[in-house]
Amino acid sequence: MKKAFRDTIGGLTKDEIEIYEALIDNDYVVKMPPKSRIEIEAKVNRIEKNEEKVEKLFSERDWTGNRTSVWATLGVRFEKKQRRDFNETGRDFYATDPLALEKLLGVEQFENVWECADGMGHLCNVLKERKILGKHSDIVYRGCEGAEIIDFLKYDGKWEGDILTNPPYRYAYEFVLKALEIVSEGRKVAFLLRLQFLEGKKRYVNLYSKFPPKTIYVFVKRIRCGLNADFSKSGNGISFAWFVWEKGNYQGTRIKWLL
Repeated sequence: MKKAFRDTIGGLTKDEIEIYEALIDNDYVVKMPPKSRIEIEAKVNRIEKNEEKVEKLFSERDWTGNRTSVWATLGVRFEKKQRRDFNETGRDFYATDPLALEKLLGVEQFENVWECADGMGHLCNVLKERKILGKHSDIVYRGCEGAEIIDFLKYDGKWEGDILTNPPYRYAYEFVLKALEIVSEGRKVAFLLRLQFLEGKKRYVNLYSKFPPKTIYVFVKRIRCGLNADFSKSGNGISFAWFVWEKGNYQGTRIKWLL
């Protein structure tokens, strides 16, 4: 997919292509000077004007669909919404359909779970019902009763249990590393992440080559994530999977499917 995209935008500079792919790979550094951020966004806007070329490429390769389906498959429309929301609020909040967790709990067991980005409680409530919730928190209070206000990335303690969440899109990579740092040997870390999270040199070098997940559960049918918990406007434009680590068990990764 990425090679096809490169072939399509040959009229752009190498740097522009790399910037766009960095955004798609979640390697976008938000803590940079405002001027640099503006320049990057301007370049990305140039790249996104090449949608017609992408559509033409896929139509020539036995692709069946229209402009919307092409960009939904690439995940670009979802990316643009998340970038816009993050730029406006400084935080991105996409609530998860509880069914996503119900399916995971049908194949994995957890104990004393910390839901560290609980939002409005869509996953937290499932954990409560299963009596496996040990703690739940978020960086701001979004309405989940009993939530602690904790900046997870600044947490300097340990957690004697499992960690499970749908992490903030912008900081998914950092959340994974932090969770693996603070849990004990044998404990699980389960994050709902985009399949594109498998890509990226930084993630391979610093994460997968050292701490590969034990199992990746791919959804056969795409799940819904609602911006600010509004599922009426949610789409299925991007594929998600549960990435499950077991600290200390880094013998290899199995891929399974959730029906």
